[in-house]
Formats: sequence, C-alpha cells, structure tokens
Amino acid sequence: MKRFKVIFSTLLIMAVMSQTSLLMAQQREVNWEAFSVNIVKAIKSDNPGLQQSAMQRIIRYADKLDVNDAVYDIANIFRFDNNPRVRRLAMVTLSSIDTDKSMEYLSKYLKYEEETSIKKQACCIIALHDSLKKMDKGEYFVDINNHTENEER
Repeated sequence: MKRFKVIFSTLLIMAVMSQTSLLMAQQREVNWEAFSVNIVKAIKSDNPGLQQSAMQRIIRYADKLDVNDAVYDIANIFRFDNNPRVRRLAMVTLSSIDTDKSMEYLSKYLKYEEETSIKKQACCIIALHDSLKKMDKGEYFVDINNHTENEER
C-alpha cells in the first residue's frame, strides 16, 4: 500500500508539472517592439559576435521587426568588414529588411566588393527587389533574350 502511494504521488506530481509547463509555454507572447529595439542596440554595439547574432535574428524575423534604424550600421558592416562571410550575412540582412534605403546602400557599396560570388548574389538581390517593386506598381516587362513585347507582336 505504501508503495502504491509513492508511485501515485510521483505520477500526480509529474502530471501537474507537465500541465503547468504547457500552460506557461502557450501563454508566452513576444513583444516585437521591444525585441526590435534590442536588436538595433545589438547591431550598433562594437561586439562582432553580438552584431552577427542580431543579423541572424533580423533575417529570421524580418517580417515582424522594425529595424530601420540599424540599416546604416549593417551597410557599414557590409562595406568594411574583412570577413567575406560576415559581409554576405550583412548583405542578406539588408535584403531581408527590404526597404529602399537598404537596397540603396547595397547597390552603393557593391562597387567596392571584391568577392565575385557576393557581387553576383547582390546583383540578383537588387534586380529581384527592383522587379518586385515594379510589379507592385502594376508595371511589367518582357525582356527575355532582348525581345520586347512589341517585337513579339
């Protein structure tokens, strides 16, 4: 009988603990405004590891964040960092932010880039941004192998 009580008590405690943890996990909400402010602070810090972590978070949660205040700092990382991997991370971060200002910095600093793979990827990012912007305005173009829509008619 004593053994039954110990087992029953243990199972009861485990059930209560698992239910409590599930309820706490469901109630957790993210304050995206505060998270955005902290990400901007991390980008503006002098710690490269913190900056890289912040850029990874911007890429992952770009649709929920407002990090326009960090665009200049990320562009400077893209322009001046010695590590090509960090420059690529900054480039992808700027494309994830996807504002006219971020694309302007990307195209402005592209002429200083020496890595051909980064240059090619940046050109594709800028071209995609421009074409999506034109599509949003209702403009379209057909330019496959230097044919225009008027030549096809």
